[in-house]
Amino acid sequence: MTESPMCVIGIGAQKAGTTTVARELKRHPDFAFSAIKELHYFDGKYFPKHDFYLSKRFARRLKEISARPRPDEAGNPQAYRNLMHRLETLRLRVDLGEGKLSYTERFAREFDLSGVRCFGEITPAYALVPKIGFEEMRDMYPNTKLLFIMRDPFGRALSHARHEVTRGRFSKEEITPDFFLRDAVINRSQYAETIERLSGVFDPKDVFYGFFEDLIGDMPGFFRGLYGFLGLEYRAPDFSRHENASEKIDFDVPERELFDRLRPTYDFVSRNWPDTMPDRWRGTMEKFA
Repeated sequence: MTESPMCVIGIGAQKAGTTTVARELKRHPDFAFSAIKELHYFDGKYFPKHDFYLSKRFARRLKEISARPRPDEAGNPQAYRNLMHRLETLRLRVDLGEGKLSYTERFAREFDLSGVRCFGEITPAYALVPKIGFEEMRDMYPNTKLLFIMRDPFGRALSHARHEVTRGRFSKEEITPDFFLRDAVINRSQYAETIERLSGVFDPKDVFYGFFEDLIGDMPGFFRGLYGFLGLEYRAPDFSRHENASEKIDFDVPERELFDRLRPTYDFVSRNWPDTMPDRWRGTMEKFA
């Protein structure tokens, strides 16, 4: 009997290198990674207002691309296949949101899962789902594992702000000191709360915890650890691209207030990863000691 492939769900954190991890997993021949990196299924399900926005966005994107002129299949077969694949993956996401497919059925429609060891996606917003969301992840498929990558919370908050400006969601002038103290920014760095919710559901051996600082500081070592966790053969990472980098922008940051809001996360990680917590984290803690 052939062993079922592993379902791998990346849950964050935002601005912690998940785009780079997704790129490498897509390159691995034994991993069927979703063509849409962030499916936003579980956050959409457990945060209905968010789901309304997401459903509209995916449906609008499908309509826009469907209306484009199609390349000639005979004259440019690769462009034609790429467009058809993009349309199909968007249709699958729309069907998933409408309840026409289960989460795992969506992958079975996109890939032939009989020839791979793993399949999955990464949506950083999953770090915010309630405990019942993690219970659904565990129960929907017999072999599910999670990936959670953490970044120095102070640095993550700065990168969050730069990302919002780079994407045009805020102007530089709108990133005031109060921006950094918003729940939307703070909650993304409250790793302790995420881990406490999921640790009551998943066996520790089924969760990969990594650090962004290790990913950028020793990419081969990071991926050796990740592939070992997934039972995949090591594949050297591609160093030629730096994914999703935000423009370097200076802001007026309420440093002491921000650190005080984030202090529980530093304390939690220093207790649970005393030997492997990155130096960047320790430096931030020492700065505000």
